[in-house]
Parts: sequence; structure tokens; C-alpha cells
Amino acid sequence: MRERAWQGLAATTLGVACLVPLIYLFVLSLAERWTVPDVLPPSLSGDRWLNLLGGRGELVDSLVLSLAISLSVAVFATAGGYLTSRAIAYSQHRDRLLLLAYVPFAFSPVVLGTCLLFLFIRLGLVGTVVGVVLAQSLFAYGFAIVFFMGWWTPRTKAY
Repeated sequence: MRERAWQGLAATTLGVACLVPLIYLFVLSLAERWTVPDVLPPSLSGDRWLNLLGGRGELVDSLVLSLAISLSVAVFATAGGYLTSRAIAYSQHRDRLLLLAYVPFAFSPVVLGTCLLFLFIRLGLVGTVVGVVLAQSLFAYGFAIVFFMGWWTPRTKAY
């Protein structure tokens, strides 16, 4: 009985810990001016939410652009990762090729990002939507390959 009470307390604590950041972000979206020493914002306003829900202002444009970028990255990385993991699974050099998929994770993200920045400056992709999609796709592509490698078991190959 006592163990069950601790499990309930742990589950409640975990639930609250997951909700606190979301509540903070919601209050932050309503805050007018919230400086560091203040515990609570001095005033709240729903103007940003009204602009967003009303379809007015730069927030809607930013939301549409963000959704377009994230969906593009998701489609490119998922499709590319699936096809590449299938090719790696059927290859004679499976281990060597799979090692290449881990390269983006082996390097420091700062070093890899700096190298990509240098390359993107040369290609003229800095500050463009295509550049952002490519940069994010490079990282997501590696994750997708590693994720889909678990799909290609001997049983799947037999089908």
C-alpha cells in the first residue's frame, strides 16, 4: 500500500513537472513586459492571440512559414532515411555505411554547424528557406536512417 502511494506521488510530480513549462510559455505569451526580477508579469494581454486567431499580423506569416519548413524537413528526412536505410540494409557494406549515418552525431553540433555555415555562405543559402530546410534535414536525415535500420530485420527481408 505504501509503495502504491509513492508511485502516485511520483506520477503526480512528473505530471506537474511536464505541465509547468507549458503553463510558463502560455503566461509568457500573454505578458506585456516581464522583466527578470519580477515573479509575475505586471500586466497581461491577449492581443497576440487575437492577432493569431484572427489571421492578422506577422504571427500568422511566421506560423505558416514555420509549419512549411517543419513539414518539408519531416517529409525529406523520413522519405530519404527510409530509402537509404533500405539500401544500407541490403548492402554488402552495411556496417561501413551505417557508420556514415552516425557522422552528424559524432561531431560537435557547433563544429558541424560552423562548417555548414561556411558552405552555405559560399552557396548563397544563408538566410533562405531552402538553406534552413537543408540544414535541418541533414541532422534529421541521420536520425531517420538510424531509426529505420531497426525495421530491416531478416524477417522483413524475407517478405
